Amino acid sequence: MNFTVCSLAQRAEVGQNKVFPEAAQTAITQGLKDSVRRGDTSGVVALVAGPNGVLYEGAAGKLGSAPSTEMPQDAIFLIASMTKRVTSVATMRLVEAGKIKFDGQMW
Repeated sequence: MNFTVCSLAQRAEVGQNKVFPEAAQTAITQGLKDSVRRGDTSGVVALVAGPNGVLYEGAAGKLGSAPSTEMPQDAIFLIASMTKRVTSVATMRLVEAGKIKFDGQMW
């Protein structure tokens, strides 16, 4: 997963953006819920951003510090620095294999 910091103004655009297909949004939401259901994680937050701002924002599961609380989309939690390294290496391998381009479209 990639993590992006965005402004409150960009976050307000969620749901108004017609560029990101609704089927893709539904698939991501279902993937988040499935991840929690399988026990891969107790809670997860996802954000997809494009050149024009936020395209998708979602959450599933429970907040770790308060297990009876649903995971909010604006939850704040620590992310291990190793995550960035793994994502970077995986991305570079895909670039080297010709599967993606640095400046290519996601969809």
